[in-house]
Amino acid sequence: MMKSTWKNYLENALLVGNVLLLFLLLFEKNIELPNWFQPIGRMHPLLLHFPIVLLFLSLILVFFRFKSGFFAQEDFQSFASNLHLISCLSAALTALMGLFLSFEDGYEADSIFWHKYTGAALIFLSSGIYWIKNQTWFSRKTAQISGIVTLLLLIIASHLGASITHGENFILASFYEKNQEPVPFEEATIFEDLIEPVFDKKCISCHNSRKAKGELILSSVSSMLKGGKNGPLFVAGHPETSTLLDRIFLPLEEKEHMPPSGKTQLTADEKTLFRLWIQKNAPINVKLNALPANDSISVIGRKMLDKETKVIKYDFKKADPDKVGKLNNANRVINPLARDSPALEVSYYNSKAFQSEDLTELLEIKEQVISLHLNKIPVTDSDLKTISKFQNLNRLNLNFSQISSAGLANLTNLKNLKSLSLAGIKLKKEDLVSFLSRNTTITSISVWNSDLDQAKINELKKQFALVEFINGRKGLDDLYIQLNSPFIANKSNIFKDSLVLELAHAIKDIDIRYAFDNSQIDSLKSSQYKPGKIVLKESKQIKTRAFKKGWLGSETTVLKVYQNKYEPDTVYLLSKLNRVHPANGAQTFFDKQLGTFNANSPAWANNWAGFQVNDMELLIYYKKPVLASKISFNLLIEPETAIFAPGIIEIWGGSNENNLKLLSSIKPKQPTKDGKPYIELIDCSFKPFSGNYFKIIAKPLKPIPDWHPAKRRTALFLVDELFVN
Repeated sequence: MMKSTWKNYLENALLVGNVLLLFLLLFEKNIELPNWFQPIGRMHPLLLHFPIVLLFLSLILVFFRFKSGFFAQEDFQSFASNLHLISCLSAALTALMGLFLSFEDGYEADSIFWHKYTGAALIFLSSGIYWIKNQTWFSRKTAQISGIVTLLLLIIASHLGASITHGENFILASFYEKNQEPVPFEEATIFEDLIEPVFDKKCISCHNSRKAKGELILSSVSSMLKGGKNGPLFVAGHPETSTLLDRIFLPLEEKEHMPPSGKTQLTADEKTLFRLWIQKNAPINVKLNALPANDSISVIGRKMLDKETKVIKYDFKKADPDKVGKLNNANRVINPLARDSPALEVSYYNSKAFQSEDLTELLEIKEQVISLHLNKIPVTDSDLKTISKFQNLNRLNLNFSQISSAGLANLTNLKNLKSLSLAGIKLKKEDLVSFLSRNTTITSISVWNSDLDQAKINELKKQFALVEFINGRKGLDDLYIQLNSPFIANKSNIFKDSLVLELAHAIKDIDIRYAFDNSQIDSLKSSQYKPGKIVLKESKQIKTRAFKKGWLGSETTVLKVYQNKYEPDTVYLLSKLNRVHPANGAQTFFDKQLGTFNANSPAWANNWAGFQVNDMELLIYYKKPVLASKISFNLLIEPETAIFAPGIIEIWGGSNENNLKLLSSIKPKQPTKDGKPYIELIDCSFKPFSGNYFKIIAKPLKPIPDWHPAKRRTALFLVDELFVN
């Protein structure tokens, strides 16, 4: 009796839900809902998956209810009926929420028309099936047809809903993306090939013709220029007053930050690109190659387009890491072509040490090698037979090797070879014609300093119009390969009392030069590093460069070592960390794990502790009093993403945690313009003080300076280590 009473209540609720849904659909133009209905409507995307699953299951049961073995089972029929009732009722409630949501701004009537009415039809049809399924004329065939029709309506309504929330044709979009060819730099335009793809990937799901949050639509140039309910999206030539930049440079925790937290965020290059584009008056049809080569947009654009073209998916597996490790040595370096890519790039360096067996050994990973650099290596024609076995080879550099013109015939089996460098090789035109006639995949070939005169090269260009013949020094940048930078070889670059500095390099017999001041590092005048000779007794930064005959010197690199004389016995974090940068909680500040400013490095994501909403309040305790005179902060500064130094830092000390006195208060120097990210050590010095407790208070910069797009907001600051000396 109790069950039937509750079932009657639910059936009446289902009837009321259908009538209310029909009423709202018929008279929606004359209805204005109060604001307190908004939270109800916004629960639609939260709850809709539940009735979808229930409807799907109940329709399957309807479809099979007449199957022998099921029809006569009272328990099965009762369960199927109850499930159908609950699914119809929950679907009706969700549909009502969706209808309430559609009354909000940002949803064009035309864009949600079909989703709304297919959804309503789904409710009416599934409810109707529930009411009539026990009629005598409701046959097996009727059940199957109605189940199939309802299921189709469910799929269509769900697809249309996904198009509203995630962009048009969301489900099949990935198939179209795979077929798009990367755009060459020479043909790319600033807006169509750089700006618009960012909108499509990271903004269009909320700003399209079906779902226009803030009345902003980014699916066409005209709608983008029109702007939204807050006015124009940007002011050409004035990045400082553009809404677009204001929103994307806001801290992630801010409600108005775009894209919203939880969505894929813009990279630093993309943010910079938007700012530069607006600064240049937001051109629409200007090509990238019309800009100077050193123009910032041109540099970023080439980087972004190169990244697209280089991210190639290969159908072969990764090589065994242990095997690659054993093949790596001082004369042969093997690196993955890109992060997570199975493709490998191999470079040889020492011509005197080279032997043919060095190439034969590579056959263990012949499937993965797609780039082979043998510049100035004494490779012969017989070695080319070995190279011909690298079937996936895409790029081959044989500049100034010992091969002959006729020896190129050994490479005709390389069906994937596109780029071939033959500078310094004595070439014959007929041999090249024979080779290129068979290797139709070649798109670029370097023939500089090859005994071919310009007339013969012109004939080759005419005969092979699709091949680029390089007859100058263009493309020969790798004749001299630049060295990597030196690195600190000590187990840790954080020490207590003193450190014997160990500098090292991946290549043997490297000349490392260094300086502790701002002088330029060269291979003659700068101090030469000698193992065991540099003893440090305080935090230092060392400028270094690596040199070796026949190589380009490395970039100047600043290496840092840090002294932490007094490591606390206990660390108490008294305030709450930023939720995006929790790092390792209270342990972060003395765990000897330094962060980086490379967003692809785990050290970036895991080692920085962030503060923005709350001040940093840290209490450190020593069982025995320590005599300290300085506490240093290791901070990441990245102005373009609104990461600044703290606005104020205070150091308190005492022998009792409840009776501390102020030892130091400083206002760190802040950046005055955008620039590359950097790590800075900020010292808070004070008169020598002996105590058991030290309290560190750091307050986020507030407000961000007026020159920054996120002005008037509160800055984020990131710290990875503290040093007490």
